[in-house]
Amino acid sequence: MTAMHLDHDMRLQAARCMENEGGSFAGHIARAFYVADTQNAEKLLTTFDMLFLKFYAEHCRNERMKEREDRPSPSYMSARESAIDEQAAEFDDEYDGGDFDDNKGESK
Repeated sequence: MTAMHLDHDMRLQAARCMENEGGSFAGHIARAFYVADTQNAEKLLTTFDMLFLKFYAEHCRNERMKEREDRPSPSYMSARESAIDEQAAEFDDEYDGGDFDDNKGESK
């Protein structure tokens, strides 16, 4: 799965999570995404693919935690959300949750 496979609402949720929970670099990418035209938004999604996927997965985890708090029944996870969660876990293992400091997506 790539960030280009996310629909518009999912991309916005990822960007909001990047802005609110990410470091300054992620926040700047999110704000650039908000104002980007279609071509530049696609460039951001392609270049920072793992960043968008990581924060969309984080958004999904946050939403599931809220659901669990609201009702004790087990939450439903779609195959798509499950795949995103798995990719985010791999990303976290690989980069150890570091902040991004350049446009190559490398951690500090």
